[in-house]
Amino acid sequence: MKNITVVLIAGYSDLFKGKYEDALKKIEKYPLDVILFELVGINFRLRSALSLHVDYSVKSQVSFLRHWLGEDRYVSDLFKRLDHFSATSNGRQPVIFNRAGCLYGIDYCYRNLKSSDEKFEYTRDFWIDLIEFCLACNDVVTQYDTKDEGSKINLLEHINAQQAILNELKIVSNPILAFNRYIDLIRYIEGDAYYKNELSSYLTSLNLPAKTFIETIINIYINKDQNKKLPFLIWLNPKESPDAFKLVTWLSSHTLLTKKHELDLLTLYKWPVFKHQEEKFVVLDPELLLDKVYRQFINDFFFDHLRLKGITYQDYRNFIGKFFEDYVARNFKGILSLNRAITYKHTDQLKFGNPERELCDIYVRHGRNIMIGQVKSTNFSDDQKFKGSFEFYNGDTERFYKDVGVTQLVQSIEWLNLFGNEIDSPFHRKTKLYPVLILNDKFFETPFMSQVLDTEFKARLSKINNRFLIKDLVVMNVTSVERLHAKKVNNGKLLWRLFWSTSRYSGILAHFNNTLDRFRVQFHQTKELKIIAGYLNLRRK
Repeated sequence: MKNITVVLIAGYSDLFKGKYEDALKKIEKYPLDVILFELVGINFRLRSALSLHVDYSVKSQVSFLRHWLGEDRYVSDLFKRLDHFSATSNGRQPVIFNRAGCLYGIDYCYRNLKSSDEKFEYTRDFWIDLIEFCLACNDVVTQYDTKDEGSKINLLEHINAQQAILNELKIVSNPILAFNRYIDLIRYIEGDAYYKNELSSYLTSLNLPAKTFIETIINIYINKDQNKKLPFLIWLNPKESPDAFKLVTWLSSHTLLTKKHELDLLTLYKWPVFKHQEEKFVVLDPELLLDKVYRQFINDFFFDHLRLKGITYQDYRNFIGKFFEDYVARNFKGILSLNRAITYKHTDQLKFGNPERELCDIYVRHGRNIMIGQVKSTNFSDDQKFKGSFEFYNGDTERFYKDVGVTQLVQSIEWLNLFGNEIDSPFHRKTKLYPVLILNDKFFETPFMSQVLDTEFKARLSKINNRFLIKDLVVMNVTSVERLHAKKVNNGKLLWRLFWSTSRYSGILAHFNNTLDRFRVQFHQTKELKIIAGYLNLRRK
């Protein structure tokens, strides 16, 4: 795992050797609102709404403890325990406060604590109970399935499946890109007469059109006209801000859903706002609010509305899959349009043969370099991810690798060897081929996923005839493609350098977003902000 920075989440049982269940229960004597404010505050201090990174620095961790207890002897003792824990764990940096633990804690409080209007007095015992509650939550989120699946999957696949949900909770989305992706999604939905009517019907309960929906969420997300010292707190007067009030009321009208497993946080994903008082609301987590704009919005539109109308999940999945493929294809066209030396083809432009077949989803050639890509909108449920390797792969790795495009990518390369001249001009014998998977679910950005997919890809590739120099697999997600809009990436040579560097930097194959981070390729902020402003008819501010 060379060059991969790893933080180690410390649990109550790691530091105090006791039962973490006892530390969880101690918090139940306190009011829900009090604990909730502290956990939400931790989330927002670790990662502000406009930040693209989570702050897990030692300084950040220490600041919470010092702010609550100062130079108290309890803090000194806790530091010693953390140092010992770190020393026995290969010196990795231990953290107490993290987003996964906080979200589990919020869900736990929803289910076990009650609100109170009485004035609360903060004491030393309270802060100690809160710290140990956070540690106990960590015990829960770091538990993995340990059963032996025998020879069904390899060790790396097993580790990857075990850590799926925890790793996914560490991923931070770009708010501007998420907002613009929503705009594209809405335009796509409204381009279909049936789905347009159903979308309007779905939002009828809010009496908000799709455009007002996103504008209101943006204002809530950036905490417009609110208390900047408490960015998670939203004060709204229903008469002065009727649209925003209706929206946050909807986002906070939660029902405690039955949990399928300990890390099932669907209640928080569906309702990412907490109603504290009649006109006072709390945003639980910035990432949850962003998720409501795209992934959760897609899910809720089906499960809360379309399913009741008789639409099958497969039909809806095909509809959304077409959006994702078109969206990625259009983005690549925009990325490569300034370089005339590049040949770019996608979807119908890649049809060949009789019977007709499609080579791949994305094809790019520049000199002796070729990118051949498969685009997949596959999503996996939290239930699949949590239950570990056996349930995640369901004993059928062949289906999994087909769903994520590995099977098709190997087939594409085999076809390119046999029928490539029907697609493009003759290839040089030293042509370099960069195989790329572009995936939609956050899960595919988790640390070991790229290596798992590349290992299987190479095993299958070894069984076919090949005349190209094939590089390591490049695993991208929708954000990777959006970030490539940065101006300097229009230089064709840099694109291949990015692909080449992805496999050169680490002993464990990195996700493409890690490579973009190292090259400081963020996104075209000015361009993306203009898209939002244009869609919402906003004046420049």
